[in-house]
Amino acid sequence: MTISSTTRKAGPFNGNGATTSFPFTFKVFEDTDFRVVYTTSAGVESDLVLDTDYSVTLNGDQDASPGGTVTYPIIGTALPSGAKLTILGDIDALQETDLTNGGGFYPQVIENMVDRLTMLVQQLTELQNRSLTYQT
Repeated sequence: MTISSTTRKAGPFNGNGATTSFPFTFKVFEDTDFRVVYTTSAGVESDLVLDTDYSVTLNGDQDASPGGTVTYPIIGTALPSGAKLTILGDIDALQETDLTNGGGFYPQVIENMVDRLTMLVQQLTELQNRSLTYQT
């Protein structure tokens, strides 16, 4: 499966005191492959903690239907008006696949390697787009 999304970001979602489900549509391999950022009405950002502050339900087939839903909060009051929630891709910059000489060739292994590289490029692009740059 190709990476059909050009971004690894969902939101920011504006709080309304009622909504607790926040969808994202980019591919992940695990429920730890992204970060959830809470922004107060004063603009102060903090990272939320999986299974403490929020939970996640991933779509079953990340190739055919990438993404899932973040539920915030697990318990307590819904995201208040003025606050925002942003979901960002956050995979580790590691190459975890070991291709062995003489082993079987499995196209899905290669596809996942290329998908992971594309995800890393998208993460860096998202960071660069929010960065101050200087052009000569």
